[in-house]
Amino acid sequence: MSSNSYDRDHRYCYCGERSVIRTSWTSENPGRRFRSCIEYEGEGNPECDFFSWVDPPMCRRSTEIIPGLLRKSNVLRAENEELREENIRLVECKKLELEMSDWQRELKSAKMIPRLLQNQMSCMLRLKNCERKILDWLNARRSWS
Repeated sequence: MSSNSYDRDHRYCYCGERSVIRTSWTSENPGRRFRSCIEYEGEGNPECDFFSWVDPPMCRRSTEIIPGLLRKSNVLRAENEELREENIRLVECKKLELEMSDWQRELKSAKMIPRLLQNQMSCMLRLKNCERKILDWLNARRSWS
């Protein structure tokens, strides 16, 4: 990758295959694109050592600044991913809190059912008692006549 060749027109490598564009992440050429054989694995292909820069050389200042910017970008990207995951967890917790609140309301309603049934039963007993008294009164009146 330290070659000084700079050519945008090499579409095919020495072995006749279509060359591919890759990106260098070395400290000397951070982010600089180059063409290579599809078989290139960093040290080159012993059968085809085709290599050609796509981008022009960078100035010294760029090679000093870009690695630091890339590190900062990676840190920010990682922090952003952590925040995204935390946000997903918080949303899930909020959903669970709302679901729990709904269940608590249903439980309160369910706890009221026995009391309502007891009140209804009490009313029915009083009504039955009233009916008995009315029937007793009617029967007593008939016997007087």
